Amino acid sequence: MKEYLTKNNALTLMTLVAFGFCVYFGVSKSYEPMWILSLLCFASLVFANLDRIKRFKVDKSGFEAETREIVKEARNTIKELQDLSKIMATITLGLVKRTGRWGGGYSYEEKEDLRDSVLNILLQIGVSDEECEEIITGTKWHQYVELDYVHHLLGGSHIPSSLPEEKIGEWKQLRKRGLNNLPSPEELTRFLEQCELLNPNMKELIEDYEHYIRFREQRRPSVWKDRGNWFSFLK
Repeated sequence: MKEYLTKNNALTLMTLVAFGFCVYFGVSKSYEPMWILSLLCFASLVFANLDRIKRFKVDKSGFEAETREIVKEARNTIKELQDLSKIMATITLGLVKRTGRWGGGYSYEEKEDLRDSVLNILLQIGVSDEECEEIITGTKWHQYVELDYVHHLLGGSHIPSSLPEEKIGEWKQLRKRGLNNLPSPEELTRFLEQCELLNPNMKELIEDYEHYIRFREQRRPSVWKDRGNWFSFLK
Protein backbone atom coordinates (compact mmCIF):
# COMPACT_ATOMS: atom_id res chain seq x y z
CA MET A 1 0.00 0.00 0.00
CA LYS A 2 2.84 2.36 0.88
CA GLU A 3 4.53 1.66 -2.46
CA TYR A 4 1.29 2.33 -4.32
CA LEU A 5 0.74 5.63 -2.60
CA THR A 6 4.30 6.69 -3.32
CA LYS A 7 3.94 5.97 -7.05
CA ASN A 8 0.51 7.57 -7.14
CA ASN A 9 1.73 10.77 -5.51
CA ALA A 10 4.85 10.85 -7.72
CA LEU A 11 2.70 10.54 -10.85
CA THR A 12 0.44 13.31 -9.61
CA LEU A 13 3.38 15.59 -8.89
CA MET A 14 5.01 15.01 -12.27
CA THR A 15 1.70 15.56 -14.05
CA LEU A 16 1.12 18.85 -12.21
CA VAL A 17 4.60 20.08 -13.14
CA ALA A 18 4.10 19.12 -16.79
CA PHE A 19 0.63 20.66 -16.79
CA GLY A 20 2.06 23.92 -15.43
CA PHE A 21 4.66 24.09 -18.21
CA CYS A 22 2.05 23.36 -20.85
CA VAL A 23 -0.25 26.12 -19.60
CA TYR A 24 2.67 28.57 -19.39
CA PHE A 25 3.88 27.96 -22.94
CA GLY A 26 0.33 27.78 -24.29
CA VAL A 27 -0.60 31.19 -22.87
CA SER A 28 2.62 33.22 -22.89
CA LYS A 29 4.25 31.73 -26.00
CA SER A 30 1.09 30.92 -27.94
CA TYR A 31 2.26 27.39 -28.75
CA GLU A 32 -0.95 25.73 -29.94
CA PRO A 33 0.30 22.15 -29.45
CA MET A 34 0.75 22.90 -25.78
CA TRP A 35 -3.01 23.06 -25.26
CA ILE A 36 -3.35 19.52 -26.56
CA LEU A 37 -0.61 18.41 -24.17
CA SER A 38 -2.37 20.32 -21.41
CA LEU A 39 -5.52 18.28 -21.95
CA LEU A 40 -3.47 15.08 -21.93
CA CYS A 41 -1.79 16.11 -18.66
CA PHE A 42 -5.18 16.94 -17.17
CA ALA A 43 -6.53 13.54 -18.19
CA SER A 44 -3.44 11.89 -16.65
CA LEU A 45 -4.02 13.80 -13.42
CA VAL A 46 -7.60 12.56 -13.25
CA PHE A 47 -6.51 9.00 -13.98
CA ALA A 48 -3.87 9.11 -11.24
CA ASN A 49 -6.53 10.08 -8.69
CA LEU A 50 -9.52 8.00 -9.76
CA ASP A 51 -9.35 6.11 -6.46
CA ARG A 52 -9.98 9.38 -4.62
CA ILE A 53 -13.00 10.42 -6.64
CA LYS A 54 -16.41 8.88 -6.15
CA ARG A 55 -17.94 10.22 -9.33
CA PHE A 56 -17.22 12.94 -11.82
CA LYS A 57 -18.80 14.65 -14.78
CA VAL A 58 -17.71 16.93 -17.57
CA ASP A 59 -20.07 19.62 -18.72
CA LYS A 60 -20.02 23.13 -20.15
CA SER A 61 -18.91 24.62 -16.83
CA GLY A 62 -15.87 22.38 -16.78
CA PHE A 63 -14.76 19.44 -14.65
CA GLU A 64 -16.56 18.64 -11.39
CA ALA A 65 -15.23 16.01 -9.01
CA GLU A 66 -17.11 15.04 -5.89
CA THR A 67 -15.37 13.27 -3.06
CA ARG A 68 -17.93 13.65 -0.29
CA GLU A 69 -18.71 9.94 -0.04
CA ILE A 70 -15.03 9.03 0.03
CA VAL A 71 -14.41 11.58 2.78
CA LYS A 72 -17.40 10.29 4.75
CA GLU A 73 -16.22 6.70 4.47
CA ALA A 74 -12.70 7.72 5.52
CA ARG A 75 -14.03 9.53 8.58
CA ASN A 76 -16.15 6.52 9.53
CA THR A 77 -13.13 4.26 9.18
CA ILE A 78 -11.00 6.56 11.35
CA LYS A 79 -13.76 6.69 13.98
CA GLU A 80 -14.03 2.89 14.01
CA LEU A 81 -10.23 2.63 14.31
CA GLN A 82 -10.24 5.04 17.25
CA ASP A 83 -13.08 3.16 18.98
CA LEU A 84 -11.35 -0.18 18.51
CA SER A 85 -8.04 1.27 19.70
CA LYS A 86 -9.68 2.63 22.85
CA ILE A 87 -11.19 -0.76 23.65
CA MET A 88 -7.89 -2.55 23.07
CA ALA A 89 -6.02 0.06 25.14
CA THR A 90 -8.43 -0.38 28.04
CA ILE A 91 -8.04 -4.17 27.96
CA THR A 92 -4.25 -4.03 27.53
CA LEU A 93 -3.62 -1.49 30.28
CA GLY A 94 -6.06 -3.23 32.60
CA LEU A 95 -4.18 -6.51 32.22
CA VAL A 96 -0.79 -4.80 32.58
CA LYS A 97 -1.82 -3.10 35.83
CA ARG A 98 -3.16 -6.33 37.32
CA THR A 99 -0.17 -8.47 36.32
CA GLY A 100 2.56 -9.36 38.81
CA ARG A 101 1.38 -7.03 41.57
CA TRP A 102 3.11 -8.86 44.41
CA GLY A 103 6.42 -9.75 42.80
CA GLY A 104 7.35 -10.80 39.28
CA GLY A 105 5.84 -9.42 36.09
CA TYR A 106 6.19 -5.73 35.20
CA SER A 107 7.72 -3.32 37.67
CA TYR A 108 5.83 -0.15 38.59
CA GLU A 109 8.12 1.92 36.34
CA GLU A 110 7.66 -0.47 33.41
CA LYS A 111 3.89 -0.26 33.78
CA GLU A 112 4.03 3.52 33.79
CA ASP A 113 6.19 3.51 30.65
CA LEU A 114 3.80 1.11 28.88
CA ARG A 115 0.84 3.27 29.83
CA ASP A 116 2.52 6.41 28.47
CA SER A 117 3.45 4.60 25.23
CA VAL A 118 -0.13 3.40 24.65
CA LEU A 119 -1.60 6.82 25.39
CA ASN A 120 0.90 8.48 23.07
CA ILE A 121 -0.20 6.19 20.21
CA LEU A 122 -3.86 6.98 20.92
CA LEU A 123 -3.13 10.70 20.81
CA GLN A 124 -1.35 10.28 17.47
CA ILE A 125 -4.44 8.69 15.86
CA GLY A 126 -6.69 11.47 17.10
CA VAL A 127 -8.01 10.24 20.44
CA SER A 128 -8.46 13.26 22.72
CA ASP A 129 -6.85 13.83 26.12
CA GLU A 130 -10.26 13.53 27.76
CA GLU A 131 -10.88 10.16 26.11
CA CYS A 132 -7.43 8.95 27.19
CA GLU A 133 -8.24 9.91 30.78
CA GLU A 134 -11.52 7.99 30.50
CA ILE A 135 -9.54 4.93 29.39
CA ILE A 136 -7.24 5.19 32.42
CA THR A 137 -10.28 5.58 34.66
CA GLY A 138 -11.85 2.49 33.08
CA THR A 139 -8.75 0.41 33.87
CA LYS A 140 -8.83 1.58 37.54
CA TRP A 141 -5.16 2.39 37.06
CA HIS A 142 -4.94 4.96 39.84
CA GLN A 143 -7.07 2.95 42.26
CA TYR A 144 -4.58 0.09 42.10
CA VAL A 145 -1.76 2.48 42.99
CA GLU A 146 -3.86 3.77 45.90
CA LEU A 147 -4.51 0.17 46.96
CA ASP A 148 -0.75 -0.36 47.08
CA TYR A 149 -0.40 2.74 49.22
CA VAL A 150 -2.93 1.44 51.74
CA HIS A 151 -1.34 -2.01 51.74
CA HIS A 152 2.15 -0.73 52.47
CA LEU A 153 1.06 2.03 54.86
CA LEU A 154 -0.53 -0.68 56.99
CA GLY A 155 2.61 -2.81 57.06
CA GLY A 156 2.49 -4.67 53.77
CA SER A 157 2.62 -8.42 54.42
CA HIS A 158 3.71 -7.81 58.04
CA ILE A 159 1.55 -7.30 61.10
CA PRO A 160 3.09 -4.26 62.82
CA SER A 161 4.88 -5.45 65.93
CA SER A 162 3.60 -2.47 67.95
CA LEU A 163 -0.03 -2.86 66.84
CA PRO A 164 -2.30 -3.14 69.91
CA GLU A 165 -4.07 -6.48 70.02
CA GLU A 166 -7.50 -4.87 70.25
CA LYS A 167 -6.79 -3.03 66.98
CA ILE A 168 -5.90 -6.09 64.89
CA GLY A 169 -9.52 -6.58 63.79
CA GLU A 170 -9.82 -2.98 62.59
CA TRP A 171 -6.41 -3.29 60.89
CA LYS A 172 -7.63 -6.32 58.94
CA GLN A 173 -10.86 -4.57 57.95
CA LEU A 174 -8.96 -1.57 56.59
CA ARG A 175 -6.82 -3.91 54.51
CA LYS A 176 -9.85 -5.71 53.09
CA ARG A 177 -11.55 -2.59 51.76
CA GLY A 178 -12.15 -2.76 47.98
CA LEU A 179 -10.95 -0.45 45.20
CA ASN A 180 -14.08 1.69 45.38
CA ASN A 181 -13.92 2.11 49.15
CA LEU A 182 -10.25 2.45 50.04
CA PRO A 183 -9.33 4.07 53.37
CA SER A 184 -8.68 7.78 52.94
CA PRO A 185 -5.51 9.50 54.20
CA GLU A 186 -7.60 10.94 57.04
CA GLU A 187 -8.84 7.50 58.09
CA LEU A 188 -5.33 6.06 58.08
CA THR A 189 -4.07 9.04 60.07
CA ARG A 190 -6.74 8.52 62.75
CA PHE A 191 -6.12 4.77 62.91
CA LEU A 192 -2.34 5.07 63.24
CA GLU A 193 -2.74 7.86 65.78
CA GLN A 194 -5.02 5.67 67.90
CA CYS A 195 -2.45 2.87 67.66
CA GLU A 196 0.35 5.32 68.61
CA LEU A 197 2.09 4.54 65.31
CA LEU A 198 1.80 7.97 63.71
CA ASN A 199 5.46 8.95 63.73
CA PRO A 200 7.05 11.60 61.41
CA ASN A 201 7.95 9.00 58.78
CA MET A 202 4.37 7.72 58.59
CA LYS A 203 3.03 11.28 58.38
CA GLU A 204 5.25 11.89 55.36
CA LEU A 205 4.10 8.66 53.72
CA ILE A 206 0.46 9.57 54.23
CA GLU A 207 1.17 12.94 52.63
CA ASP A 208 2.63 11.03 49.66
CA TYR A 209 -0.62 9.05 49.47
CA GLU A 210 -2.73 12.22 49.58
CA HIS A 211 -0.54 13.83 46.93
CA TYR A 212 -1.07 10.89 44.57
CA ILE A 213 -4.85 11.05 45.05
CA ARG A 214 -4.86 14.75 44.17
CA PHE A 215 -2.27 14.93 41.39
CA ARG A 216 -1.91 11.34 40.08
CA GLU A 217 1.88 11.43 40.43
CA GLN A 218 4.44 10.31 42.99
CA ARG A 219 5.56 13.07 45.33
CA ARG A 220 8.78 11.20 46.23
CA PRO A 221 9.52 8.58 43.57
CA SER A 222 12.57 7.20 45.40
CA VAL A 223 10.55 6.67 48.58
CA TRP A 224 7.72 5.05 46.63
CA LYS A 225 10.20 2.71 45.01
CA ASP A 226 11.26 1.54 48.50
CA ARG A 227 7.65 0.90 49.65
CA GLY A 228 8.47 -2.73 50.42
CA ASN A 229 10.36 -1.51 53.50
CA TRP A 230 7.75 0.91 54.86
CA PHE A 231 6.74 -1.66 57.48
CA SER A 232 9.94 -0.81 59.36
CA PHE A 233 8.45 2.60 60.28
CA LEU A 234 5.53 0.97 62.13
CA LYS A 235 7.35 0.48 65.42
